[in-house]
Amino acid sequence: MATERQPGLDKIEKILFVFGVLAFAFLMVAFGEPLAGSLYLPVVGLWVVSGLGFIWWFDRRLKR
Repeated sequence: MATERQPGLDKIEKILFVFGVLAFAFLMVAFGEPLAGSLYLPVVGLWVVSGLGFIWWFDRRLKR
């Protein structure tokens, strides 16, 4: 019996997107300090917040 696909992102897609945002944030912390000086932690924080916000927005947009 086939179930209908719900609109929006699947759970695994959300996990992959979040993993990508956090992995890139880790790379920025690990290798970005010489490039941005004292601004690198706020930049990483902004990246995480905006990345997760985009995932939330994109999921809601697909559900419409």
